[in-house]
Amino acid sequence: MNFHAYLLRCYDGSYYAGHSDNLEFRMAQHASGALGGYTAQRLPVALVWSESFPRATWLSPPNAGSRAGAGRRRRL
Repeated sequence: MNFHAYLLRCYDGSYYAGHSDNLEFRMAQHASGALGGYTAQRLPVALVWSESFPRATWLSPPNAGSRAGAGRRRRL
C-alpha cells in the first residue's frame, strides 16, 4: 500500500501540507470541507504537488536512528 504526501494551495494563497493512504478520497474531503479546520475555511483548494511512497519508507526514513544521539537537539 502506498502513502501519499501532498501540498494544497488554498484560495487565500496559503499552502497546506498533508498525507494520506487514499489521495483521491482525501482530496474529495478537502474539496467538500468535510475535514473542517484550516482548508475548510480557505476553499477552494488546488493540489499543487503530490508524491507516493511505500509506507515503510515513509515511516522509516533512510538512516533514521543510525547515529548515536539521532533525533536529539545538538548544542551549539
